[in-house]
Amino acid sequence: MRFFTLNKQPFAEVTTRAPVKMHIYSKAVALSQGVLLRKLHSNMVELFLKEKPWKHGLKWRPVQSRTQTMKDATEIKDMTKWMQVNMRLPQKEAQDVERVANEEGIDMVVALYTMLYWYTWFIRPPLAEQKRRDELKKQRALIGQIEQKI
Repeated sequence: MRFFTLNKQPFAEVTTRAPVKMHIYSKAVALSQGVLLRKLHSNMVELFLKEKPWKHGLKWRPVQSRTQTMKDATEIKDMTKWMQVNMRLPQKEAQDVERVANEEGIDMVVALYTMLYWYTWFIRPPLAEQKRRDELKKQRALIGQIEQKI
């Protein structure tokens, strides 16, 4: 963790790794919300620490150690690879994530990737995933109706 000051505010730069597609999707979410990626990461941390999804069954997600840069991800097959993601968080938020990681006995890289995974898969899933989940709900409701008639 590297500390610095930005606009007279204390920040920390923390690093994790994530699939290239997840990082691109995070950027798209930030754009759709009209905020900088830095603000989206801060919002993710706030919600993650408030909701504490790891206490409700979310498993800590391991990261892959091999990464690449965005400019190296030029082909579709490269989009399945992982890359380094640098997050600039308010210093207190970064320290809070570090505290949780220490309490849970995991590395901060794992805590940050789990947060990204949780936010992009459960809080703001891609539209195709939302549609798939809605279709499953409809099918389950239909099955439930059929079973009640039997």
